[in-house]
Amino acid sequence: MLGGLKRWKDEPKMGSDLAFACRCGQLRGLLRDIEPAKVNCSACCCAGCQQYARRFGYEDILLDEHNATTVTQIAPSAFEITQGKEHLACLQQTSKGAYRWYAACCRTPLVNTLWTPSVPFVGVLMHACVDAQSLEHPLPFYTGPVRALVNGKFPRKQAKALRATLWPLITMIARLSVIMMGWMWRGEHKRSPFFLPKTKEPILPVEKLFLK
Repeated sequence: MLGGLKRWKDEPKMGSDLAFACRCGQLRGLLRDIEPAKVNCSACCCAGCQQYARRFGYEDILLDEHNATTVTQIAPSAFEITQGKEHLACLQQTSKGAYRWYAACCRTPLVNTLWTPSVPFVGVLMHACVDAQSLEHPLPFYTGPVRALVNGKFPRKQAKALRATLWPLITMIARLSVIMMGWMWRGEHKRSPFFLPKTKEPILPVEKLFLK
């Protein structure tokens, strides 16, 4: 999943709409206007992401050889459910953990968000819900490369090769911050499909696993 910082000769000059779907096909939608300049791609080794992948039996799909999950941050309004919204569900594993949205019909992981729409991004788990084999190009053509590997511990030489050191993290945060400022200016914090615009509450009850 990680790979190098490869640049594609024919990177899209305009964003592409990518179809996504849950495993059983009852929940479907589109990721709108996706291109490397408008999104951010990172990989996370945290225990929460690993537990989530294993909880739904997606460890072989979501976790790479370093137990990292690749996440693509996109604008909230770029995530559009076109069919089966009634199957959407959400859980939270810890009191400060991400909201993890999935398709309850077949337990397909879809996206991660924070617990508030004020931070305007949606982290899409593309390896779980986008059929990469149906695309004209490999996924990094649309999302750009993985810019940093976070929350992992590796020997120094390996960490540098994996972009798991401090500098890639700093540059990725700086880049994402600039992109998010544009999203804020566009009012993306008011357009999340996962939160009610007036109350900023989730659109459906969140299962709090840490209370059980």
